[in-house]
Amino acid sequence: MKKSKEKKSAKYLYILIVLIAGVLVIDIAGLLLGVNGIPQSLFYTAIHIGLIVILILAYRNVCLLQKRNEKLKQLSYTDGLTGIPNRRFFDAYYEEVWNEMAEENLPLTVMILDLDYFKSYNDTYGHLAGDDCIKLVARTLEAALSYPGMVFRFGGEEFVVILPRTGYTEGKEIAEKLKSRIEQLGIVHEKSPKSPLLTASHGISAAVPNLQEEAKDLLQLADDMLYEVKKGRMDRSELMQKG
Repeated sequence: MKKSKEKKSAKYLYILIVLIAGVLVIDIAGLLLGVNGIPQSLFYTAIHIGLIVILILAYRNVCLLQKRNEKLKQLSYTDGLTGIPNRRFFDAYYEEVWNEMAEENLPLTVMILDLDYFKSYNDTYGHLAGDDCIKLVARTLEAALSYPGMVFRFGGEEFVVILPRTGYTEGKEIAEKLKSRIEQLGIVHEKSPKSPLLTASHGISAAVPNLQEEAKDLLQLADDMLYEVKKGRMDRSELMQKG
């Protein structure tokens, strides 16, 4: 699909080049032939105008095609419900950030946030209310993060946060701030054993990336920590560090 769109865009570009060359050839031919008569002059003028019109239309098609392709690419990287970057974007972006931090020898923190007892929330208030809740949480997390931090919807009620140039201590502070922002939304969750309001748990890991290691290991570490938190075997504010 993607290759087909790129070929179509290239095709329009080639047409533009041919049309421009055609206009130049007609202009040069008119000069060399020394068009003097009115019929000949009108003939060349008509052809010239016709080619310019075709050129404008072709250029418009190229612009529209490129705009559509950019929109499709944006949609493929955006979560349909929340409008924030999705898992597909995360996979591409995370690898880039990992390599960048490894080259700069700077720390990287990865955080997974999971809304507590969200299945119970959906069962109690309905899936439409659950969707509204997810959207509000996503907007809240996005607004609370400063550049270069970025939040992604990982699926369901799970969000992943990438914090480049951020170490162990600062990552922990940001995690607590994000969870606090979620609680401050004041979303009632009467079926939660933890709190009458919606809360979140987090798993977080930090490391200075190494090109000899795989980026997925740091993400897995954060996921393992979240699992332990959910099972109640760790304090919810605890943070794990790799390396």
